[in-house]
Amino acid sequence: MVGDGPELQRLRTLYEGREVDLLGSVSDEELASLYSRCAALIVPNVEEFGIAAVEAQAAGRPVVAVGRGGVRETVLDGRTGVLVDAEDAAALAEPLRYQDFGRFDPAAIRANAERFSAEAFRQALKASVDRHLAASPTTAS
Repeated sequence: MVGDGPELQRLRTLYEGREVDLLGSVSDEELASLYSRCAALIVPNVEEFGIAAVEAQAAGRPVVAVGRGGVRETVLDGRTGVLVDAEDAAALAEPLRYQDFGRFDPAAIRANAERFSAEAFRQALKASVDRHLAASPTTAS
C-alpha cells in the first residue's frame, strides 16, 4: 500500500508481520515503478476525479474501484478495469478472487488514459474556445 495519512501508523501496527507492505509516501519514480508491476490498482474510496486510477492506466494496469465518482468516467468497466457496486471491502475483494487481470490489454488501457493527458486537455480546450468564438457575434470596436 502506498500513501500516508492519519491511519498509517495504526495500519502498520495492525498488519505488522503479515504479507502487507505499507510503504507510506514514495517518490514519483517509485510510484511509476509500482504501477507498472502491479496486477491491478485497487481504489477503495470514492474521489471526484481519482488521479491514481488514471496514473495506473497510463502504466497499462487495470483498476478495481467502487463505481462512483470520477472512476465512472476514467475506468471502462470490463475493458480497463472492474467497477463494483458496493462501497465495502467484500465487494472490492470479489474481483480479486476470480478476475484474470492478464486478460486486460495494456495498450488499450494506456490508450484510455491518454484521454486525460495534458495534450488532450489542451486540444479540447482549444476546440471549445474555437467553437465559442465561431458562435459569438463579432463586435466592431
